[in-house]
Amino acid sequence: MPQATLRLKRLPDDAHSNDQLESAVQALPAIIAACLSCEDPNGQLVATDIEVEVRTPGPLDIMRYGAELRVEAMNFPSREANKDERNQMLMDAFAPLLPACYKTSHSWLVLANAAFTDKVTGE
Repeated sequence: MPQATLRLKRLPDDAHSNDQLESAVQALPAIIAACLSCEDPNGQLVATDIEVEVRTPGPLDIMRYGAELRVEAMNFPSREANKDERNQMLMDAFAPLLPACYKTSHSWLVLANAAFTDKVTGE
């Protein structure tokens, strides 16, 4: 299950930009799923597989960019083979959705050798 962290230098000051940011964040899981799905076993993704956390810096944090997207996902051979292109696809799809107050943005795609297990308990 990929996890995305979107760090923002600050939250928007106006309602329109705030609504635009909210829409961009809501679109992010589908964008990540489309960019990272691969043909390896267990490599196919849908939007509900993606978790997104949005953060703003504390008083001691230093941020160069207005928005930073970090996506951590399991490493599969076909993802590794073209990770730079996948990362560029992420930014090409996501950056235009951000409000104008985020003039600069960048992304990190971190592919890790990891294991994922989930458990769903009955209601």
